[in-house]
Amino acid sequence: MKTLIYKTAAYIGIFCFFLTANQACGQEHPENSKSIKKQLSIQELSEAMKIYIDKESKKNGGYFEVYDPVLKKTLKMKLTKLHDERLSPLGDDVYFVCADFKATDGSVYDIDIFMKGKSKDELIATDTKVHKVNGEPRYTWYEEDGVWKTKELNEKINKDSEHKDEQQSEHPEHPNK
Repeated sequence: MKTLIYKTAAYIGIFCFFLTANQACGQEHPENSKSIKKQLSIQELSEAMKIYIDKESKKNGGYFEVYDPVLKKTLKMKLTKLHDERLSPLGDDVYFVCADFKATDGSVYDIDIFMKGKSKDELIATDTKVHKVNGEPRYTWYEEDGVWKTKELNEKINKDSEHKDEQQSEHPEHPNK
């Protein structure tokens, strides 16, 4: 009986040694690890965006400013709605945000904002585009090779894209989970 116990203990000890040695020496193929980047949650992105808009507005007398290349002027606006349902990670620490603003002239603007950063405290705006003016879109979104892109309304979508039927989207979609 003692021999059986000693053999079992020896086998368990050898098993544990090889198990820990394998983990310490590396692996043939990568597996999930703690170093894999974690995307920001919708809530974190929403909070970061509100902070960004607030900071920018305080710099400009209470107005969020965006240069409109079509109208060739700087728009002075106040946030009316942040579309949490449109907040999306695009990959490589890049995030998409859509928000509605009301300008000093009463016009309503749908503004698409792109932010980049590894955490909500590191996010910076990398691009800001006027998507709609009073509900009229200037461009649409389409997905090509897994990447969301914009196109002007009069542009043709590449026939080799994933949307061969030229379906268009108002905004990049949330990734399937």
